[in-house]
Amino acid sequence: MYRRIVFAALLVAGLLTALPCHAAKYDLSLWRFCQRGADGWCLPDPVNPNKVLANQGGFNSFARQFAAVIAPKFHSPAETLGYAGFNLGLEVAVNQIPGGNNWADALQSVERIPSLNYGGGKDSSAPSTLNTLRFHFRKGLPYSMELGMNMDYVIGSQMFTFGGEFKFAFFEGFKLYPDFAVRMTYDHLFNSEDLDMDLWNWDLSVSKNFGVAGFLQLCPYTGYSVVLMHARPHVVNPSFDPYNNDRLLLLDGVTAPIHRWFLGLRMIASYVSFSPEIIISSEKVYNYSFNLGVDF
Repeated sequence: MYRRIVFAALLVAGLLTALPCHAAKYDLSLWRFCQRGADGWCLPDPVNPNKVLANQGGFNSFARQFAAVIAPKFHSPAETLGYAGFNLGLEVAVNQIPGGNNWADALQSVERIPSLNYGGGKDSSAPSTLNTLRFHFRKGLPYSMELGMNMDYVIGSQMFTFGGEFKFAFFEGFKLYPDFAVRMTYDHLFNSEDLDMDLWNWDLSVSKNFGVAGFLQLCPYTGYSVVLMHARPHVVNPSFDPYNNDRLLLLDGVTAPIHRWFLGLRMIASYVSFSPEIIISSEKVYNYSFNLGVDF
């Protein structure tokens, strides 16, 4: 059965990749990351007449915060599923973001300079949250190991991530002691015309399982994660500016670590599991998410 589930998820990912990209509310418009004058137009580069001055610092800050939004959630304790088990889950996350001018420049639906808001219809400030929807599949293996895959969709955009994970519980199954595990994941961002992004994640988790009333299992878990983000913006032309004379906006790529701390509670009754979770990151992004899953 799990082979069919994996095949179906891969098929969905392929279909999403093949979809044409139409600008949606929360798609990215990185061509606005230029240094602007008092009139709102991009400033020309005094050294290179074919370029405008880039707001590289603003892009770097946005890229780290965006990575903290789409980085994989956890929703599993340190203990593994066992060599014959697997878990299928659906996760909904409300991601609280700092907002500000960098997000206003990045998101398609926002224009922070009213004189550039041709035709109206755009917000004047960035939202305070972005919501994501995630499909998560895990398969238990012998020797306290797990393999998994996930697909995370940014609601209100064309963008989604797809990736895989490996977990090893190096200390589990003892009655009086908690379980410990390490996990490694990789995810890639798809369907963004302006940005390529790769995310490598390593995390350490600890958890302890308790039985309640003979039919409910509670398992609080917590841990630490570090995400290595690599973002590569595409060469763009700030075409909104009638004075740029076809100058290009060139943004450099950025690679940076993101530190995260997570806390959650898994509840299982029969085969059905539910887990609320909170993640706090070094980029002032807060993830509040819920997982509804089935364990076999």
